[in-house]
Amino acid sequence: MNYLIICIFLSLFLCAFGTDYYISSSEGDDSNNGLSASTPWETLDKVNSILESSSGNTFSFKRGDKWRGQLRVLKSNNNIQAYGQLEDPLPLVKGSLPVTGWDQHNDNKKDNIWVAKQPDCPSDLESGDCGDIKLIFRNNEKLTKAREPNEKYYRIDTATDLKSLTDMTLNQPDNTWTGADVHVRSWSWYWEIRKRYFIDNSYYALDYENEYFYDDEDQKIYLYSKTDPNEDLIEAVYYPTGIYTEWERSNINIDHIELQHYWENGMYINKLTNGIISDNKLSKILTWGIKVHDAYDILIENNELENIYDTPIDYGTTTADHDCGNSYIRGNTITDSALECGIGKISQGIGIKIWGNGMIVEQNRIQNCGSNGIMVGYGNFNTIRENYINNTCLCFNDCGCMYIHTPSLIENNHLINPRGEMEASGMYDSYVMSGDREERQIGRGRIAVEDGENMKWLHKILFGFYLDTAATDIEIKNNYIENCFVAGLNSLDGDSNKIEGNIFYNNGLSMELLLSNGKSSASNTITNNIFFSTSKSQRALRLPSEDKSFGNFQSNKYINPLTYLHIDLEYSDDYSITLYQRYKKSDFDTSGSTNSYHDYIQWYFENQKNIKTWTLDSESQVKLWITDSNEASLSYDDQTMSGGSMKVAITNTPSADNTIWTQPLEKVSLNTDKPYHIQFTAQSEDEFVLELFVIDATTDTYDKAVLYEYAILDQDERTFHFVFDTLLDETVTQAYLQLRTTDYTTPTNFWLKDFKIEQADIHIYDLNDVYPLKCNDQNTQSTIDLNADTYMDVDGNNVGTSLTLEPYTCQLLILKDYTQANTNPRTRDSEPSWHSWKPDTKCSQDNSDDNDDDTVSSAFAIQIIQLNTLILSFIIFLSQFLF
Repeated sequence: MNYLIICIFLSLFLCAFGTDYYISSSEGDDSNNGLSASTPWETLDKVNSILESSSGNTFSFKRGDKWRGQLRVLKSNNNIQAYGQLEDPLPLVKGSLPVTGWDQHNDNKKDNIWVAKQPDCPSDLESGDCGDIKLIFRNNEKLTKAREPNEKYYRIDTATDLKSLTDMTLNQPDNTWTGADVHVRSWSWYWEIRKRYFIDNSYYALDYENEYFYDDEDQKIYLYSKTDPNEDLIEAVYYPTGIYTEWERSNINIDHIELQHYWENGMYINKLTNGIISDNKLSKILTWGIKVHDAYDILIENNELENIYDTPIDYGTTTADHDCGNSYIRGNTITDSALECGIGKISQGIGIKIWGNGMIVEQNRIQNCGSNGIMVGYGNFNTIRENYINNTCLCFNDCGCMYIHTPSLIENNHLINPRGEMEASGMYDSYVMSGDREERQIGRGRIAVEDGENMKWLHKILFGFYLDTAATDIEIKNNYIENCFVAGLNSLDGDSNKIEGNIFYNNGLSMELLLSNGKSSASNTITNNIFFSTSKSQRALRLPSEDKSFGNFQSNKYINPLTYLHIDLEYSDDYSITLYQRYKKSDFDTSGSTNSYHDYIQWYFENQKNIKTWTLDSESQVKLWITDSNEASLSYDDQTMSGGSMKVAITNTPSADNTIWTQPLEKVSLNTDKPYHIQFTAQSEDEFVLELFVIDATTDTYDKAVLYEYAILDQDERTFHFVFDTLLDETVTQAYLQLRTTDYTTPTNFWLKDFKIEQADIHIYDLNDVYPLKCNDQNTQSTIDLNADTYMDVDGNNVGTSLTLEPYTCQLLILKDYTQANTNPRTRDSEPSWHSWKPDTKCSQDNSDDNDDDTVSSAFAIQIIQLNTLILSFIIFLSQFLF
């Protein structure tokens, strides 16, 4: 980067010998000489006449002033900047024109319709640029192009090709939708005009407050409004780009300018060498905020980008070898981008997208983003560090906080909350869920939704780090990844990646290394990470079922206070680390690693009402239980466990796919709308997984289980706790309590005692208090007051009364006395439940920190010819190849 610094100084040196011009819309006049703040020019036309013909100049725009139009920088060595009082707003350039003269439109079928003639096309635009109105604002709030339905989406019944689709729910007359556009969701990560869909740009759909329709033939704008639009500022976007630089120029700097209302780019930087884009504000732009093509040695720094409806910063190339880069993207703030699903030009919705070499992307803050926060597409030797990314994938599924495809260094980033927009994803499994083993996948990539009378799985595909197919030689170190519904890190078939020193906190899966195209992830180094989970359903690792070497797993910490099950075997069975080594991969190296489990930390109980207790400390107590007589026997044992216990002796090891059950003879009565607590103490000769069921006694089938949980038994005597409530199935009032061995771990003799079920008021300790993740997401050192010496680190060392964190770092703490943590009453929604989730009604913004197919690479405009079966004729007007 020394070359970049030298070029920046050279740029400043060259520009120092040009002419300084001043521009003010409030005080200027184009007949002035423009050489001082007291004799400024007035218009952009005057500025462009010099920008297009002369080099080495500086153009200073007065703060607080406003212009409409664009700036065209056709020569090298020019600066654009601001002057005036620093407390005044930045100089503002808009690409919109006022729409005036609104009249009420006479329509016998519609009320509240207003109409106005579109403004005349500005003289500095070609007529083709004025032939469509892509954005309209009312008091600077974007209006909606008239659409059907007003919210959510229609669903396609059939589609035989790309030229037509059929939806039998629509029953409008023929030709109703002639000329309208249809926006169809294809891949989960991509919106395009082409499964679920909505229609817009139709006068027929004009029926909702602040919807508009533009009639390009009559050049009129129609607006649905219950109030007089003449009382408001209505602006229609005309200009495609705010600031444009000509091909193959150099030494151009743009700083302290505000740009609004453009339908393609806020800034378009076109094969520029050596430039600075800093401290600007860009908002309400349809496609790209700052688009950089084939450029080198560019500094994009400290800009604010808000409400960019597609991609705020796009640094890319048109060349096959991705010959661009050697640039900084640093300290930018990006908020609320691509939150309106399907309206952008190509609708990728990425916060920062780079396709280049030697890029450094650092210290950016990205919040509320429609798709990936940062995408590292093609190119090599890029560094992505110290970025804060929160609330991504708000309009898409199958994406993450950061997508990485090529060799890169990724360090000290903080990734939080990839959300997923599911209403239009359509990613249903074809089978109906059984309520048995599949339910454990909730929170690890699947959600169950109502589909008629059945429940079906809906996939969320959301990650902190998303390493796409064949991603190799990526170093991911010292990052902090939290609240990812599916996985903190996903690698499809990555090779030779180094994942070191990261903290994964409260993710469905901390990390998954999967199989893709017949190839699995291999030769990776996974060391010194902390995998922290906050629920029984979360796992540290998801691994393929095949026996291959995924990499070196050493000196990691596996922390789940609620279970020893740390490994998910690819949508199948769950294992502890030792069980995985025994049954799947004996060479799975975990040297130096630790794991912990304390299920009592989750709950405490009040107002207990005993339903039934089996102490199992005598022969008479043992006779109250039965087992599978073909496989096991029950007896009283006063030697193995203190106070005596029931021994379950395995007399015949079950064959594959078979299990052994053990249960009390007596059914228990359950009341609806009541929480319950089950507790028992157990140990075994060797480690294996035991399952606990609460089963509807009227059907005696596992499909009607209202509780399905795991206990891992080993040589140590342990007490296990489980909670459930009958709201999960309000029809279950009589139930069997059953223990069952699994079909994937070999059971050994085991012992039980003090088995009880009680009704109780159940309170949940807040694990975020017991195990808080403290972070500093700023670029200066920060000291956090801990009030008292109540915490230790994960190695058991006292932290003291305060914690000092370096810039862009986090530390996981442990409350020494967990009973001092906050508690909340357990409710039906306290834990994942497949009855409690409904699809989002629409893509929406959420600023809180705890918010929670067919391949087509083109965008299509669809002209509707006939409607009885909604047959659509597709006219391709744009092809944007993404990868």
